[in-house]
Amino acid sequence: VSYNVDGFCEKNRDTFYKDLIALMQQSNRQFFKQLFPEIVSSSGKKPTSFSSKIRNQANELVDSLSKCAPHYVRCIKPNDTKRSLEWDEKRVLHQVEYLGLKENIRVRRAGFAYRRLFDKFLYRYAILSPKTWPNYHGDPREGIKIICQTVNMDRDQYQLGKTKIFIKNPESLFLLEEMRERKYDSYARVIQKAFKKFTAQKRYAKLKEDAYSLFLNRKERRRFSINRNFVGDYIGLDCHSALQALAGRKERIVFAATINKYDRRFKVSKLDFLITTNKIVLIGREVEKKGPNKGKIIEAKFYCYSFFV
Repeated sequence: VSYNVDGFCEKNRDTFYKDLIALMQQSNRQFFKQLFPEIVSSSGKKPTSFSSKIRNQANELVDSLSKCAPHYVRCIKPNDTKRSLEWDEKRVLHQVEYLGLKENIRVRRAGFAYRRLFDKFLYRYAILSPKTWPNYHGDPREGIKIICQTVNMDRDQYQLGKTKIFIKNPESLFLLEEMRERKYDSYARVIQKAFKKFTAQKRYAKLKEDAYSLFLNRKERRRFSINRNFVGDYIGLDCHSALQALAGRKERIVFAATINKYDRRFKVSKLDFLITTNKIVLIGREVEKKGPNKGKIIEAKFYCYSFFV
């Protein structure tokens, strides 16, 4: 690593005390007086030295660290070339072995790996028991016992200390997390159902109000349009006796209308749609190819569906 020493002394120069400067200026030797030409003020406050600054900063750092919960982080270098997305397996295994990570994990797993304060544990998993949810004002230690009994956790899987709970296997912790997620999911579904019910009722009330506004002070429209009589003959069978003959002389036609038929090329052709008391008849139109009526469009029955009531 290369360093730039320009201005290094000026930035790190310590400050003399004023009484020392005054002492050197009172010397009998002219050489010492020339070394300290500064004008000393009469204020009695001593300047802060560089060593005292370092000492004060170190004390502040120690105080800050003592207020925190330190966590030790072991950094593993994936390669020696400092390149991204490059993994040297031998290099990583060497670091894992000599940092003692396997022994640390083995010791951690042999004991109680998970530890949490009573208040924080109770706050996170209180939802698992109806006795601790939604409000619990008792002893946190007793509340944790209730939660562990509710989830049927084995007694050898956890221990209660003075201020913390210790859980041995990660599977026990995973069980708590899974049950917690299920509880939140069930409550979310209840909220979702209530919201959907509220929106549906609100929409129904709006539709009901809109429907009521259609008939408000409009009885004449309701009388002549909405409650009109049903007309089954939309073709005029009285003027088309051939349709009656194709449907059957003794058949009573209850509905008759002309509809459009579309082929694969979206070509439209007209069909007569007839409904009798026991069958459905579709009558198409085709062009006469022979005889005196050649070239004229005649009606021909080509579909007939029978049903029984």
